[in-house]
Amino acid sequence: MTKTERLLLAATVLFLAALFLFPWKPGLRARAAQDAYQAPEPPAGPDGEDGAVWIILQTAVDLNTATEEELMLLPGIGETLAGRIVEYRQEHGPFSSVDDLLAIPGIGEGVVDRILAASVPPEES
Repeated sequence: MTKTERLLLAATVLFLAALFLFPWKPGLRARAAQDAYQAPEPPAGPDGEDGAVWIILQTAVDLNTATEEELMLLPGIGETLAGRIVEYRQEHGPFSSVDDLLAIPGIGEGVVDRILAASVPPEES
């Protein structure tokens, strides 16, 4: 067996081992983004004292009806991107998924992942 054949065999074994240890699953990107999100650590109180009281506010943002100001509450969305989202929605109609935001210039997978990580499914009534 030549050196090249041994290298190819070793690479194949490593690849197959990786597939076995880390199987591919649909929806993994969204789940990984949600799992990776960690709430920011609140800073210490005055003079480094612990015990500051923090309140985390949650608000619902509907991509299909939100104003620019409401869209700016989403992580990674500033004034410019919020304006582009509203403009895109007016030209193309309602969004069917958060992934539809990828069609907007300036919004990449990183922004979508941050939005997904900070979101919770709507409560069913």
